[in-house]
Amino acid sequence: MSELSELWRRCYGNLPPQGARLRKRLPDRWLRIHSLQGGKRFAEGVDDEGELLARANTAASVVLGEGQPVWIIAASFELEPPGQLPELAGQLLVPAITCEPDEDLETRAVFHAARVNWQDGVFDDVILAVAEDRRRVIWMNEQTGEVFAPYDGGIDLVLTHRARRDALREQWKAWVSTRKDGM
Repeated sequence: MSELSELWRRCYGNLPPQGARLRKRLPDRWLRIHSLQGGKRFAEGVDDEGELLARANTAASVVLGEGQPVWIIAASFELEPPGQLPELAGQLLVPAITCEPDEDLETRAVFHAARVNWQDGVFDDVILAVAEDRRRVIWMNEQTGEVFAPYDGGIDLVLTHRARRDALREQWKAWVSTRKDGM
């Protein structure tokens, strides 16, 4: 897993692979989109779940690349022994990135990862678990370093540069957060 660790450090330095931390430290490359119309936070039924998954899969397929190799990354406390996400049966995540304590991270954290190919719909159970605030998981494009970081209520994207962020903000303007800090 030193390959991922090296890639992560090259793209993000000592920041931990957490959407909220990346958003805070890289505002010029960050874009937030809502998972549901009107910024509704949680899905209330199958129609909402369908919309949430459609937006997530669309954004992820653009940022990660359909069929492309990506890293799925989760903190060790998000996993069940032996390093698995229950929503992604049979996929083992192994220790890949260690982050030391800093002003935001109270203790040493170990993040586990697995190389997977992004496929629209394959990770729906994981995305729904994140949307329901039961998991925290991110995906990273192996070639570009771009990050897809869903959360309960939306998706944070960390892109290669401001121009790409601005282009996607325009493309998805109906989905973009209108909050001042949501760009």
